[in-house]
Amino acid sequence: MGKSYSVKFSGAEMIYLLFRKKICPVCGEKMKKEKKVKNLGVGYSRWGGVDGVSYMYGNRYKVKYYFNCEKCSKAYSIKELAERK
Repeated sequence: MGKSYSVKFSGAEMIYLLFRKKICPVCGEKMKKEKKVKNLGVGYSRWGGVDGVSYMYGNRYKVKYYFNCEKCSKAYSIKELAERK
């Protein structure tokens, strides 16, 4: 039995995650990335393989990333940070 992980990002969220500095909007300190994994149970996962669409049976997980500021104890999702200018 295998494992499958699901992570979803919008275009703006991906750009923020890859290219922008992760600085707290409140205090200006560098933030740390935190990963939260939620177990969705056992079942089928759909993914695009070399030959098109394939299915895998196994444990399914959903992953979300958050950024935490240690100085001011604030937590932000990638969506919140990507929407700020």
